[in-house]
Amino acid sequence: MLFGSEKTGLSNEHLSYCHTLVRIPTVADCPSMNLGQAVAVCAYELARAGLVPTRPPRLTLHLSDAASAQSLDHLFDRAARVLDQVGYLKPKSRRATLLKLRRLILDLDLTNYDARILGGILAQIEWKLGQG
Repeated sequence: MLFGSEKTGLSNEHLSYCHTLVRIPTVADCPSMNLGQAVAVCAYELARAGLVPTRPPRLTLHLSDAASAQSLDHLFDRAARVLDQVGYLKPKSRRATLLKLRRLILDLDLTNYDARILGGILAQIEWKLGQG
C-alpha cells in the first residue's frame, strides 16, 4: 500500500505504480482525514476482508504466478526503449505517455509466463531495430 503526504497526496508518477486506487468517503463537515486515520481505515478493511484479492482469479491455459514488480519494471524499461527507438515517444508528451504505459502494464495482471513472452517479443523487436 502506498500513501501520499497529508499535504499533497500522491504524484502522478507515484500513482502510476499503484495497482488499485482507494478513496475513503467522508462527510461534508470533515472532507478529509489525516494520514494515520487513512492507514487505520485501510488496515481495518483489509483485515475484515481476510486479505482476499479484490480481482477475480484469471482463467489461463498456462498456470503461472503473477509477474514480480522487478519483472514488470524490466518489461516497462524495454518497452520504453523500443518506443523511443521507433519514435513513438515525443519530447513534450514523453513523461505522460510513459506513466500511461506503466499503468497499462500493471492493469494487464501479467503472469511470469506472460511477462517472459512479451519481454521476448520486445527483445526481438529491439534486436531487429538494431540491425537497421
